[in-house]
Amino acid sequence: KVIVTGSSMEYGPANAADREDAPCRPETPYGLSKLAETLAARQLALRYGVPTRVARVYIPFGRWDSPTKLVPQVVEALKEGRPIDLSEGLQKRDFIGVADICAGYLALAGDMGRTTFDLFNLTSGVGTELRTLLRRICALSGAESTLLKFGVRAMRPGEQSGRRPDQRTNARADHRRAGHEGQQLPPAAQRQRPARPRQEDRRPRCRTGGPGHRRSDGRGGRLTHHQIGGQLAAESRGQHHRPPPA
Repeated sequence: KVIVTGSSMEYGPANAADREDAPCRPETPYGLSKLAETLAARQLALRYGVPTRVARVYIPFGRWDSPTKLVPQVVEALKEGRPIDLSEGLQKRDFIGVADICAGYLALAGDMGRTTFDLFNLTSGVGTELRTLLRRICALSGAESTLLKFGVRAMRPGEQSGRRPDQRTNARADHRRAGHEGQQLPPAAQRQRPARPRQEDRRPRCRTGGPGHRRSDGRGGRLTHHQIGGQLAAESRGQHHRPPPA
């Protein structure tokens, strides 16, 4: 049994939401390499009969994130009380907590008996504006919001303003239709059956991380980026996950 970590970057730019059966036309070396990995996984799975699932993960955040990513850099700047130059922050991205990704992987592991190969978009199901996310992190850290200098930097050339998965179907509904009612998929394991986002609909590499922050919950001590990530993930699950369709 094999689970392969794919990426939304495999789809390439488009003008509709990402659908799992949509043609893939990646325009970046990373997206191309991940698509090659997916194709190789499918080929080997079908050739040797090895149950395989590909999880196309959107924007993960949580522990052990790279300090070179935008959100960890913002967290570090806020901790040190120094301003950080940002774009307008109007890009929308689908952020998913690492705990929800792990839950999704466990659900995929339990899905191996259904067919030899299948592919899932693994997402929170919610597009969040980058500006909104960074302001929330700032509030959780107790830092001054004026440290976030939005609009000082331009967006990267070719960057889309919002990548999102298609929301017409989800993993839980598909799981039930496949006859697996007893094996519950987690809320975050959203399965989208396919179309893809606009050229303006692409996400930046924004992941949470970075060192500790002072708590804003009145309990004293420091609020770490792990705790910030956990709170953001919990808020996302509580506010945005809808019950599966009947």
